[in-house]
Amino acid sequence: MDILSILCKLITFRTVTGTENQEEVLRLFNWVKKESPSGYTAKIINSGGFNNLIVKNKTKFKHDLILLAHIDVVGGNSSLFEAKKSKNKLIGRGASDMKFAVACFIKLLNETRKLRNFSLKIILTSDEEIGGKNGVLALKKLGEFKNAFAIILPDGGNNFNIVTQEKGLIHIMLTSQGKSAHASKPFEGKNAIETLFSDYKKITKSIEYSNKHGWSNTVCVTKINGGETTNSIPNIASLTLDIRFIEGYTADKLLRKIKQVVSKDTKVEKIASGDFVFVNESNKIVKLLISHARKAKGSKVDKYLDYGTSDARHLTDLDTPILMIKPKSGAHHTDKEWVDLESLSKYYKMLLEFTKSLDETF
Repeated sequence: MDILSILCKLITFRTVTGTENQEEVLRLFNWVKKESPSGYTAKIINSGGFNNLIVKNKTKFKHDLILLAHIDVVGGNSSLFEAKKSKNKLIGRGASDMKFAVACFIKLLNETRKLRNFSLKIILTSDEEIGGKNGVLALKKLGEFKNAFAIILPDGGNNFNIVTQEKGLIHIMLTSQGKSAHASKPFEGKNAIETLFSDYKKITKSIEYSNKHGWSNTVCVTKINGGETTNSIPNIASLTLDIRFIEGYTADKLLRKIKQVVSKDTKVEKIASGDFVFVNESNKIVKLLISHARKAKGSKVDKYLDYGTSDARHLTDLDTPILMIKPKSGAHHTDKEWVDLESLSKYYKMLLEFTKSLDETF
């Protein structure tokens, strides 16, 4: 099958994130297993109700080139799960984020059966859209990345631009305990919502940030809950923060700082976190990829600073280059999600030539 046919088939699987859709995930995984060439083994690993697929060469090599992607997608109208061609684009759920990568990986396995120095290893997860706890994080703990010398993760770096930095994140919930009273007598109570407002100001003063456009830390209130009736002082309230951070910061340092500045009646809970990602451009594997990307694109490959996050944040402790680069695509999570077909073809050719060159120079 060609790349387009493979991708169109993958889009038909309604692999919306969630444990309730794992039967569909298994259907997709079983189809991938069927399309994998002889000489490869495939196993499914379940963690916390989420399934993951590992496809690897039966020949035992000391080193793996990891091909990493997630197959879970956000929900949408049923028509989005039928791929449609529009001029030079393929439109459908997962076309950009990121079933195009799975299509390329399947094709790559079938066209690189004679690698001499390392194994290709596909890792597909089904929980990236909700944090990756039972996908990449669980598989890392099980040792599935231990032999990786490089990881290809096409979840950023649009139009052949390579991600060199990706912001870290920490999601925090603040819960404040107050004292209820009638709103006509606020002096008899302690307003939990007002305490959170005060805590938020203290936090933003303690962290160097800017919510304007630019490469900086950002701090955003994303949810707030508290109070039951208009005429009562709330005795409990909660607020969630989304904090994105750049180089020089860590989730643990930020968490400690926040705990130091909030009021004593406020509980601070970490919901999720991920490390800042840095890719060393002078690494020989990174340089080789950039060389092939430049050839495929036909022009300069720019460095890309990614404001969002990906599963790369769970892999920074491996000291392994994480290669984030993808074809021209866009509108992910919308009903117009697309990938450029000419760019996809060039992208696959780049992957193929890069893999062969890597094998020759390894």
